[in-house]
Amino acid sequence: MNKVILAEHAGFCGGVRRAVLITEKALVTDDQVYVAGDLVHNKDVMRRLTEQGLRIWQGEPLTARDTIIIRAHGTELATLQKFEKMGARIIDATCPDVAKIHRIAEEAAQQKATLIVFGEADHPEVKGILSRCPNNSIATLDYSEITDYLQSEKKKFIVSQTTANKSKWHDFIANIQNIGRNYNIFNTICPATAIRQASSVDLACQADIIFVVGGYNSSNTRRLYELCSRTGVRAYHIENATDIITDWFKETDSVVGVTAGASTPDWVIKEVIVQMEKNLEKDVMVTDEATVETEAIEEATVEAEGSEEATVEAKVSEEATVEAEATEEVPTPDQTVVEEVTEEVPVTEEPAAESVIEEEAETTQPDNMEDMLSEDVATIQRGSIITGKVIKLTSDEALVDVGYKSEGIVKLRELTNDKSLTPADVVSVGDDIDVFVVRVSDDNGNPVLSLKRAQSRLSWNKVREAHEEKVVVTGKVIEAVKGGLLVDVFGMRAFLPASLVDRNYVADLNVFVGQDISAKIIEIDQRKRRVVLSRQLVLEESYQEKQAETWKELAAGQILEGKVQRLTKFGAFVDIGSVDGLVHISELSWGRVEHPSEVLSEGDTVTVKVLGVDTERQRVSLSIRQVTADPWTTVEENYKAGEVKQGKVVRTVGFGAFVELEPGIEGLVHISQLAWKHVEKAEDVVNPGDMIEVKILSVNQAEKRISLSIKETTERPARTERSGSSDRSPRRQSRTVEHKEASNITLGDMFGDLLNKAKNKNQATEPQEKQDEPE
Repeated sequence: MNKVILAEHAGFCGGVRRAVLITEKALVTDDQVYVAGDLVHNKDVMRRLTEQGLRIWQGEPLTARDTIIIRAHGTELATLQKFEKMGARIIDATCPDVAKIHRIAEEAAQQKATLIVFGEADHPEVKGILSRCPNNSIATLDYSEITDYLQSEKKKFIVSQTTANKSKWHDFIANIQNIGRNYNIFNTICPATAIRQASSVDLACQADIIFVVGGYNSSNTRRLYELCSRTGVRAYHIENATDIITDWFKETDSVVGVTAGASTPDWVIKEVIVQMEKNLEKDVMVTDEATVETEAIEEATVEAEGSEEATVEAKVSEEATVEAEATEEVPTPDQTVVEEVTEEVPVTEEPAAESVIEEEAETTQPDNMEDMLSEDVATIQRGSIITGKVIKLTSDEALVDVGYKSEGIVKLRELTNDKSLTPADVVSVGDDIDVFVVRVSDDNGNPVLSLKRAQSRLSWNKVREAHEEKVVVTGKVIEAVKGGLLVDVFGMRAFLPASLVDRNYVADLNVFVGQDISAKIIEIDQRKRRVVLSRQLVLEESYQEKQAETWKELAAGQILEGKVQRLTKFGAFVDIGSVDGLVHISELSWGRVEHPSEVLSEGDTVTVKVLGVDTERQRVSLSIRQVTADPWTTVEENYKAGEVKQGKVVRTVGFGAFVELEPGIEGLVHISQLAWKHVEKAEDVVNPGDMIEVKILSVNQAEKRISLSIKETTERPARTERSGSSDRSPRRQSRTVEHKEASNITLGDMFGDLLNKAKNKNQATEPQEKQDEPE
């Protein structure tokens, strides 16, 4: 049977409701009311308000008789100042949570700090925030875009858009804490947003199909749709009831969930629910009639919710979250099942013992006088659990000795739910079993017993105890269903939502089927036979304990094994035991690394050295290169003057080119050693990436310098005589230029040729100058 369930938290948040009420009041009391942009991101709300007289301000001049409403998202400071200059009456309907961020931004501007906003730069709320700190602020959802800001010593204020994704915000902050300095972090995500998201995800895990109601341009509604879709449920984003398509409801036996964004009014949600109920009703034709008046909708909703049928359906829909995939069973005479749903709700467990007692009183014929007298003297009581020994098995029952005047009888249906089994498949002669006393005596004087009911009551006792004491329970995963896993705990089926399976999102839940898992019981409802588990809670507690232990043991100088978690432009984060440490790009290798992906991949196991531990800020600096030998320690053994080696040009400079001989070992080819001919710039001969042969001129291990030559690897060309050269005076011998590394370059190295040319020119003009001097 199809059911409609509304999320516990859906629709207007406090800030949106406040803005709408403020506007409706102004429309009654004021002459002409404008709003700076959409009051909220919902076209149905805006249509209703404009019908009441609200106008969207398009930039026209305003007078003192006009009223301007500042929308819930707030507005940019320049726009607000423009309204003040016009003299219009300003009513600020900015959400209090957004206004709080405005004050933080203004404080950042006063302290000349950098304001970093985790949010969408083009969102109206974010634009208003940035305008409060105009000269030094940035909005981004990508942590890599702000690394330069974080590494500076300048003070930083970090806030988030009120509707930001809480999980992504935590990841964003974790990155900042690993490398940032001198920052203040303000958690400005609206609590209502997080609650609404959690409520929607929980409902999505229970439903077969879920509708997210809200404006297509509403960011918080889009996030709800995104989160619900991730659970694997069939999800639809609609604005109102007119968007519903009848074909979506062709499947039977569906649980339909409904949630709504913070800007969606209650009356739109009610329209959607009423329309869905029409689609789900088998005998009602769905028409394309116009939207029903709000009052009629509210009456219909109340009637539907108050009816007995609706109450039964709500109960069954909640039970279905646990019993979704249970095997079918024909109800027994000892079970009370609602008539309307007898054929549509599979029964897999017996009702709780207390419920059975009450049911028996109503459905079982009164015992005869002999039974009543036997109860007075009996050692067993109706509704109790006793222990007995199996003494005989037949094709459809087991006889159990419970110490009474006659053997107790356990029918096959009270032994197991599996119709394919016989009593011998469940118990054996001689077994001691716990049984529930259904009746002290039947017509033949034998106690009527139930193994299933005893197991159910004992299981519930264990479940209740584990829940109250918050202990970890172990169970086997039976099946992966929509929205989560079914787990056998104490012989009962418990539901583990997909969002609580692991600390991180799990794409394929089928990998857990057949596994024994540890979890905590976070919710029970014996009346509904509902048990909800959380494996995430156990994993998180274990992670926190392991993390605390790791922090105690961490010390600079340790050599540890770790796993690469993620790569960034500035390095790699490595898990060293529930603690992520940063290997800066300069510590990845002795060689030059342009990006960490050149030497590492996510998931790699690496050996690292702890360089520093900051427990207070929870930052760990690591190094991969320092667990290997420095190649410069053996450079004089591996490289001798006069040898010719292969190398790679890594960069060119004005005075030559640097060549990598091996990772971590670079030498300099001075510009004078690039070729036998005169070279204006290094790029005329070599370019980065070129593989070339070089001759080693000298090696200085202490100063980590190697002088190289390219021209010495080639034969010197023969000098050609120019005509008339015998008449020219011999060229003055130029000073020998000694080339050095980039870290110790002389002016002679860089400008030697220019200085010699200038000097020769001066010498050539000296006689002429002397001749012109007066005697």
